[in-house]
Amino acid sequence: MANYYLGELMLRQQKPKEALPLLQISVAGDPSLLAGQYQLSKCYLAQGQLQEALGVLLKVVEELPESKMTHYQLAQVYARLRNSEKQKYHLAIFEKLTKEEKEKKVKRSERLKQMEDLDKQDSAVPSSQLQPPPTGSPATR
Repeated sequence: MANYYLGELMLRQQKPKEALPLLQISVAGDPSLLAGQYQLSKCYLAQGQLQEALGVLLKVVEELPESKMTHYQLAQVYARLRNSEKQKYHLAIFEKLTKEEKEKKVKRSERLKQMEDLDKQDSAVPSSQLQPPPTGSPATR
């Protein structure tokens, strides 16, 4: 994992040449590390190695089709390869997944607000008005 983290750090510092061998070692040691493969594809892309980036990204998206950023990266690779049909395809998936993610966040926020409102209502009831559950109920067994 050290190679992965160091490679990711090098990539964040705009040093894809230094990151490449570290990420290659990381992915070779653990091919199931999809984050490592994704970062490796970014190294390839940064260095203009489009076919290598494409190969890695296709593996990642096969394993993790709901990864919106992988679809975005694929759209970028296909744009540079001048394959507008596949670029549009992956960009559409990226946009769909982004929209779904936003909708989920809105729904989650609405549910949280409802729970907070219920908590406020419950705390407004004086404890002297609360009654214990009836004897024999599941709460007292």
